[in-house]
Amino acid sequence: MTPEELARVKIDKQLNDAGWDIVSRMDYMPNTASAVKEALMQGSKESDYLLFVEDKAIAVVEAKKEENPLGDDVAIQAEHYAVTPQNWYGLWFNDQIPLVYLANGKKIYFKNMIVPDSEYEEIPAMHTPKQMLKIIGKKSEYG
Repeated sequence: MTPEELARVKIDKQLNDAGWDIVSRMDYMPNTASAVKEALMQGSKESDYLLFVEDKAIAVVEAKKEENPLGDDVAIQAEHYAVTPQNWYGLWFNDQIPLVYLANGKKIYFKNMIVPDSEYEEIPAMHTPKQMLKIIGKKSEYG
């Protein structure tokens, strides 16, 4: 396995532990809490994971190998995905996915894109669907 594949095994576990079903884009089922691997974005790009709650994209997760320090270049890439979702994705906010996560299997950084001038903060574990809904101020069957 490549270093990035090894990191993804750990990131998959972190997502599963937080209550996310990890699925390929071909296996996505609406109205679930799903982390879709290699989700299509505008410009023929793919986000490493796109998280959905009730068929609406709530978060982008950019995964890197463990040695990657998750710096500005990774943040720029993830934030670009957050503002360039495919037009067929359901969204909680117009033209934007509200939450961004940077992960390397050892560290997870989080940013709330709907709060102006927000900064990345390190978190000990991936947020659950319920926690993400609370962060963005929305309700669903998950919270």
